[in-house]
Amino acid sequence: MTKKLKRILAILLTLSMVMSMVSMTSLALEEEADTVTLTYNANAGTDEVSVPDAQKVEPSTEVTIGSCGTRAGYNALGWSTDPDAKTADSTFAPDKTYVLDSDVTLYAVWKVAPEEEGDGTVKAGSYAELTKAISDAGTTPTTIKLTQSFDLANYLFINQEQNITLTAEDDVILSRSDSAKGSLWVKGNLTLENIVLDGASIPSPYAMVHVTKTGNVTMNA
Repeated sequence: MTKKLKRILAILLTLSMVMSMVSMTSLALEEEADTVTLTYNANAGTDEVSVPDAQKVEPSTEVTIGSCGTRAGYNALGWSTDPDAKTADSTFAPDKTYVLDSDVTLYAVWKVAPEEEGDGTVKAGSYAELTKAISDAGTTPTTIKLTQSFDLANYLFINQEQNITLTAEDDVILSRSDSAKGSLWVKGNLTLENIVLDGASIPSPYAMVHVTKTGNVTMNA
């Protein structure tokens, strides 16, 4: 075989290899273009939070939304496509299915957990903290320890399915701001322990307690 022929064969072999590489790259790019990705972002600043791995699927594939994980000092509300969201988007609730047609990034939505003592009792030292604790309790039976006396600034509601215990180490007085405000509307179950709500509005035996009673109120001195 002549040198010239060898040179031609070497050139042809090189061209064949290049064409093969180009073909493989083009195929990979085509496959990449035919997939969409669901990405999870912990949205937790410098806190270390484990989130589900990204899900890469073909367009119009049904995927199951993963969980938000846990973050110290926070409660997970769910996911949102808005990194600054204060409420979760029910469309992307954990364990719910979603048809993925395009790339989507989900950001975890967090809410600061109420301060708790070692036994799980939530502490509240103001009207705002009390209303937040009641709101956070939802339908979970909850004990709220009042750390000081304060005025009820507005109407305070215990909902139908709530079971709330207001307690204190020492006697705490909750007084209403005026005759039109400060009412405690009880539609669930409320237990008062060492708590006095100042300002009578209903007959005995609740004459010393300012409560609009439509639920079950238990008083423990």
